[in-house]
Amino acid sequence: GILAAFAVARAAIGGFRNLVAETVNFNSRIEQASLGIATLITATSRLVDVTGVEVTGAQALAEAHEEARRQVQALRVDALRTVATFEDLVIAFQSALAPGVEAGLRLDEIRQFAVQISQAAAAIGLQQTQLAEEIRSILSGTIQLRTTRVAAALGITNEDIRLAKEAGTLFEFLQARFRAFAQAGVEAEKTFTGLLSNTRYALALVLGEAGVGFFEKVKGLLADVRSELVTVNAEGFLQPDPAVLSFFRAVFDGLAGAAEQARILVERLRVSD
Repeated sequence: GILAAFAVARAAIGGFRNLVAETVNFNSRIEQASLGIATLITATSRLVDVTGVEVTGAQALAEAHEEARRQVQALRVDALRTVATFEDLVIAFQSALAPGVEAGLRLDEIRQFAVQISQAAAAIGLQQTQLAEEIRSILSGTIQLRTTRVAAALGITNEDIRLAKEAGTLFEFLQARFRAFAQAGVEAEKTFTGLLSNTRYALALVLGEAGVGFFEKVKGLLADVRSELVTVNAEGFLQPDPAVLSFFRAVFDGLAGAAEQARILVERLRVSD
């Protein structure tokens, strides 16, 4: 009975630990996705304020962060409508940003294309990790049919891309070619694999939303600990906190003493033999 109670308690503690870890990890992934997308938007896009005036510097970064949060929110919705994970869609979107902007697409169009090509990859059995080159090749019109499997499957050629760009209809062209995969993606949601994947993501999303406050408190605690451990001195060098440094020196001095005593003991045993 006691062993069974311990087993139940251990399982409950382990489950709670996993729940907390998933909450923190989910919010961390959202945060990292927003930061990465904001950085790429700043580097690749011309940003304007509400009056249409181009902005630079800190204001540009602020605008990029706001747009990144909007795109991440849309990707979170997209992740519930496809078998691709949120992380897969973020990577696809980030891979498509630079060539998409260069090709004249708007950010919303780039995101929609990233979702559609992720659906296409899943349909033809292409690993999501291989999508970066596929995306760049299609958007830049440098398709090689032997290596660009999605373009080959859809019969997209470099001439198609060139003509669509010249006509200013690249997004419409891609939408038309990927439409079948978009429909297949809807059907894939209804499969056991799709339902299981989306249910797991939905649970992670609920945990993440519920734990936002906790996540921010953990970040604040880590920031406080970091500032207590080290500071930057007047010369611009890192300076460990003297009290913390003294404590750990005492710990390691004790370990060094123990190691020395162990060495002496080994020597004595060797002599006695």
